[in-house]
Amino acid sequence: MLWKLLPLLGMLLLFTSCTQLDLAPENLMRPPKLTVEQSEISQALENAVGDDDIKYKYPQNGGSRSSFIFYDLDNDGQDEALVFYQAPSKGSSTWVNILDNTGSGWFSAFDMAAPGNEMDIDFISFEHLTSDIEENVVIGWKDSYSESNIVMVYAYQNGHLENIFEQEYNKISLTDLNQDKKQDIVLLTIDEYADEAVASLVCRTESFTGEPVLSVVSTLQLSSGAVEIAQVLPGKADMNTNALFIDSYTNNRRANRAMVTDVIAAYNNELVNLLDDDTLSLSAQTARTTEVFCRDANEDNIIEIPTASPLPGYGEDYEGQPLFLVTYCHIGLESLEAVSSGVINADHRYMVTFPQRWIGNVTVVSQTENGEWAFVPYNGSFSDASPLLRIRVYSVKDYHDKFENKYFQLIGKQGLFEYYAYIPENSDPLKITTEELKSMFSFVNL
Repeated sequence: MLWKLLPLLGMLLLFTSCTQLDLAPENLMRPPKLTVEQSEISQALENAVGDDDIKYKYPQNGGSRSSFIFYDLDNDGQDEALVFYQAPSKGSSTWVNILDNTGSGWFSAFDMAAPGNEMDIDFISFEHLTSDIEENVVIGWKDSYSESNIVMVYAYQNGHLENIFEQEYNKISLTDLNQDKKQDIVLLTIDEYADEAVASLVCRTESFTGEPVLSVVSTLQLSSGAVEIAQVLPGKADMNTNALFIDSYTNNRRANRAMVTDVIAAYNNELVNLLDDDTLSLSAQTARTTEVFCRDANEDNIIEIPTASPLPGYGEDYEGQPLFLVTYCHIGLESLEAVSSGVINADHRYMVTFPQRWIGNVTVVSQTENGEWAFVPYNGSFSDASPLLRIRVYSVKDYHDKFENKYFQLIGKQGLFEYYAYIPENSDPLKITTEELKSMFSFVNL
């Protein structure tokens, strides 16, 4: 029977060898199928633009990441549709079209181009910035060829978007920083030539005619040496203070990214750095050579600030990639106050919080062949003590050697990965219990 199939197999091989199959991901992907309403909007847009080869664009960040965004812009109880797109007949610019529906179908009510060619959409948001009743449309426009973006704030009036504020930014946060129960805009910009980062607070003020306007009311220079802003996280510095936690890179070496943190707040619309003033400089204490970010590490609704120091045995004389003890801190009156300390496995996204007796006495040995982390007492050498704890991570698709892993117990699952731990029997005063491990182990989102 097989001999009868040989000619057919030969023809198939000849065909596949002489025919180039295009399996590139971008060519295998298809745009998502439009809903009935989106199809109606798309047709109305094509009719208005006079182009049936429209390419839809979408915001890359923020809470709204669709090409079709529905929102009641004029407070009439009916949603308008905002559509980002490009059309061959309109060149390389990105456009935003507002379509309305009067009951007899969708029609284009307004069409507007981005403030420059080759611009993408960073984000879109709807905020009460100049009025407690009407919302402003806030769009971040991203330059495809630079790190500089432009935020533009629009008022929707008489069916049109009218620009009322614009400013460049590298990073942006919409948050109530001055605690007046209204959203503010905080712009963060990097001067790449001076290695300086500047924060600008944009709030509602009054013009000379008494009309509400948006203005930059305060600026503040952040820690010197910043070359890139890595994360901007709004949150609580304490139960009564809104703040913005800013993690910045201080060098461009991808393999060894040095970082520093600033924490800014606003009092009477004046920006202040909660870590630095005329008599105190705590931001320098946050300088670290490992990539770790501010977060609510202990779920107390207050953001903690990381510091990092090499684990025992990983000092300046160590040749290789060091491992660090990360300590999350709150802002004290005159110092950073430690909340918790531990090690973070960035590859497998977990953290082991150290009990107090481990700090300074326990280090971690990484097994490169299987990715296992062994936690061992340190007395001047990595090899003189038996492990107190071993942690391994497997993909659910990986082979598990039951004999090798018979002592390991499953302690967690995340996505396609399973996390196993083994606590050897020993009499070391640094030993931990299974119950302790449950409180020590946690997942982290980096």
